Amino acid sequence: MISCGHKKEHEDLGQKKPNILFIYADDLGSGLLGVNGQEIIKTPNIDKLVLEGMRFTRSYSSSYCLPARASLLTGLHDSHANAWRYVAGGIWIDYRDGKLSYQQVVDSVNRAHGEIPDEEVFLPQLLKESGYYTAQVGKLEWGFSTTPDRLIRQGWDYHFGYYDHQDCHGYYPKSLFRNGEEVFIEGNHSSNSKEPGSTYSQELFIEDMVDFIRNYSSDEPFFLYHPSQIPHGDIMIPQIHPDFIDNEQLTLTQKEYASMVKMLDEHVGVLLDELVKKGIDDNTVVIFSVDNGHEIYYELAHQKVYDESKSMLSDKFDSEQDGDVFNGNQNLSGKKFSFWEGGIKVPLFVRWPSVVEPGSTSDLLVANYDLMPTLAEIVGAEMPAGKDGISYLPTLKGESAAQIEHIFVINKGYVRYAPHRGASLISNDGWKLRYFEGSEIYMLHELTSDPKENIDLALEFPEKLEELKQLFHSEYNSPRRDIRSFQLN
Repeated sequence: MISCGHKKEHEDLGQKKPNILFIYADDLGSGLLGVNGQEIIKTPNIDKLVLEGMRFTRSYSSSYCLPARASLLTGLHDSHANAWRYVAGGIWIDYRDGKLSYQQVVDSVNRAHGEIPDEEVFLPQLLKESGYYTAQVGKLEWGFSTTPDRLIRQGWDYHFGYYDHQDCHGYYPKSLFRNGEEVFIEGNHSSNSKEPGSTYSQELFIEDMVDFIRNYSSDEPFFLYHPSQIPHGDIMIPQIHPDFIDNEQLTLTQKEYASMVKMLDEHVGVLLDELVKKGIDDNTVVIFSVDNGHEIYYELAHQKVYDESKSMLSDKFDSEQDGDVFNGNQNLSGKKFSFWEGGIKVPLFVRWPSVVEPGSTSDLLVANYDLMPTLAEIVGAEMPAGKDGISYLPTLKGESAAQIEHIFVINKGYVRYAPHRGASLISNDGWKLRYFEGSEIYMLHELTSDPKENIDLALEFPEKLEELKQLFHSEYNSPRRDIRSFQLN
């Protein structure tokens, strides 16, 4: 499948540069993993990454998928003012329905996103310029529609999957796209990917990645990025996994959802096995993380309906109280879209044989925008100025004395509804500030003693509150620093 006609000369760093496999799960709550206490769904393959690598216990991302992916690929936090343009999903569905031509969609999305400045540097672009073959398979968008032109500009040599976020809410697409060419899927005939067909998209993705690893023959190392579609809703699965068929504790919908999580774990195992078969396991960095906190696509025992757009100040999701059979947010408060801990704290596991100590744990404060500088340091690339991330390579290598640490990390809540407007700041010493824009409300929590954020300490610790407010407003709605031509609009 992969033919690399281009070969780049790069510095001899004393050893061959490692391959990089990055698996980015969609809406997978921390509590759904065996290493985090999950008892119903067994996840031995993802757990293996922890047993054979490093687990980060203070890893943060954005509150939902769109800013998380943009932040990941740019090395910027999501709280800059107007940092990225987002284009609504659904336009590629209009193409499938015959309402717009292929070129009309491409032109419309490119126009809506706007021209990418020459100064803009993306993660795959940085790796490509460092001698890597870059490939992305799965959910290709970053918010919410994309085009082959934009993917090429970001630095992808190869891409296969969806161009549209809304299309990803179903698993039986009539077609997908490979390097800009439409690939029609056998057995799927409806333009609506939610209508069951005979070919499940996530199974196509694992086949494509296995094919990639088996047939990769270039002297260049590769960066393979898999933004998975599962276990994001709608809930769809070809068959219920045998582990759950006879489980009387689960409803049918819960069994189907558990089977989606199980498929993700099994696909991680398939990829790990292929690295071994190819003989490149020892020289491949495997990273596993998630775009945001847990989301509920299945029934809750207490059937409480949450409208967090109206009640962010007081009402919050709680797995135990609300009857979440899977405890998906691992006993934290909140879930996707909120900036309670359950919405922004995510798994981060790194396995790198002979470099990362097996079974190691780090409490280093890290964010999704740290991936870009970390990989840049791994491959020997120079980071562009003005990015927000910090490399955690010294921690991976066990060189904690050399590790530069964040003073704080910052992330926004869901911005469509007024009570969500705002963001949170997590300081390196374990404090958290929550800010609600418009109402000018601040809440202060000490996460070490109060991980569920039940106690607001804003009145009790006014000096700490003022300290974090100053740090927060130095970054919240600040302009980007990496592009000189950036203008607030």
